[in-house]
Amino acid sequence: MKPDSSLVSVIIPTYNRASIITDAINSVLAQTFNNFQLIVVDDGSTDNTRDALASYRGKLEYFYKVNGGVSSARNFGLRMAKGKYVAFLDSDDIWHSQRLETLVNFMEHSGNYSAVFTDCESIDGDGNMLETTRFGELYPGEEPSLLFFLEHMFSGFACMCIRSALLEVGEFDETLRTAEDIDYALRLAAHHRIAHIASPLLKIRKSVDSLNSHVFTGNRIVVLRKFKESHPELARRYRDAINASFARVHLSYGEDLLWTRRMSEGRAQLFESLGYQVNFKALTLLVKSYVLQYWPRW
Repeated sequence: MKPDSSLVSVIIPTYNRASIITDAINSVLAQTFNNFQLIVVDDGSTDNTRDALASYRGKLEYFYKVNGGVSSARNFGLRMAKGKYVAFLDSDDIWHSQRLETLVNFMEHSGNYSAVFTDCESIDGDGNMLETTRFGELYPGEEPSLLFFLEHMFSGFACMCIRSALLEVGEFDETLRTAEDIDYALRLAAHHRIAHIASPLLKIRKSVDSLNSHVFTGNRIVVLRKFKESHPELARRYRDAINASFARVHLSYGEDLLWTRRMSEGRAQLFESLGYQVNFKALTLLVKSYVLQYWPRW
């Protein structure tokens, strides 16, 4: 085996996270598997990110670029990648020390998969564990299929992929401000086998300000529409699952909009949800929206 035949290019996109990105970097440097290329793409940070990373000189490749969003940063990193494999890590998340070794060992001996992901733990801003997500409970059979990704569309999809498969699928969609990882997972799952390892080897930090006056849940609707247009045969085969996903996403989007008191927009989304699938929660929220519209505060 050639020395770099299992090289992993680790890509960390970051923007104004000087205070916590070192946690992500240190978790990579502490891996029991050390045949990796660590790439940090600074997407136009205005804080002291560059200074915070100065002490890591020689341990990583640092690139600064004009701000273009996380997809733009990931795409930049992918162009710099040299490894057989590519692993993405968000700058506020943390790896367990055996993550790369576990993923590489699996991929080197499986031979039939293009990507692999693991279970994950959610942590708060101080690193305290909140909950563990075990994806194996969400799909039947031995491995997750395209149906799994259509039904759940979970954010934060963090996998290790064969670089050639990523290049085949194409770059991240830079027009999406959020849900770009969901879009990428669907495109990957449409033509490639993705494996799951039932071990929580990733810690995902939960932000306290994930919901504000700017609601981006609607990007999931864009992703589903894009998938239908790009994969008409698969869209017909998985019609029921896609319609159910549309119903859930419109419901979630409507609920977010109501929470920010954008009542008419929220109701429109709830009616869209009911058009795909009748559900009690959407009906209940519609009734509440008319009642609570006249309250001074929800």
